[in-house]
Amino acid sequence: MSTVLRSILNQDPNVICLSEINNEEIARLALRASSTGRIVISTIHSKNASTTVDMLSHMNIETYLLASSLSGVMSQRLVKKLCPKCRREKEANTFEKTIFRRALNKNITTLYEPVGCSDCIEGYQGRIPIAEDADTLYSVIYKSNNTILQDGLIMALNGDTSFEEILRVVDIESDFNKDNEGIKKTILGNTKDTKVDNGPIQTSEYNESVENNMAPNQQ
Repeated sequence: MSTVLRSILNQDPNVICLSEINNEEIARLALRASSTGRIVISTIHSKNASTTVDMLSHMNIETYLLASSLSGVMSQRLVKKLCPKCRREKEANTFEKTIFRRALNKNITTLYEPVGCSDCIEGYQGRIPIAEDADTLYSVIYKSNNTILQDGLIMALNGDTSFEEILRVVDIESDFNKDNEGIKKTILGNTKDTKVDNGPIQTSEYNESVENNMAPNQQ
């Protein structure tokens, strides 16, 4: 790969597409190409946008090189798409309202759920990506961009996927920083004084709602 990349650089292209950055040599060649004005597009295995910097740092790439060469990072995950023929609108429960209010500052009343028909598999048909993107190194590190959860909730609100699918793909430990502790605690069921609409949630009601709506891998 590194030999091919050197040959490509000798041809002075404007745009370079790499299948993957997986070692220090390729990472340095890619950054060298980027720093000279070329557009370099590649992939890297990491949990989310912020851990991309950690992965490159583990390849012994200096932070100042990333600051001058890294233009943006996009992280995406695939979720199952609701079947447009049989999806059903439902009333949002307390837990779902709380998550939307904390993550998007939106008060919702309804969401969509899978049903199942002859054209789909248990209410789902195909998959769609949800993504977070960052256009500066600062936003990559400090997560000042839209998160995977926020993008997913918007798609759930539009009826593209279900709320349960979003919780299934969200990584509780790595997708939230200190600014999102309230959302994290809400998902884990650790918040007892969350307010939804105009009244506080009763502790017993809240815990029951959390237990019924958490993804299986989070219980």
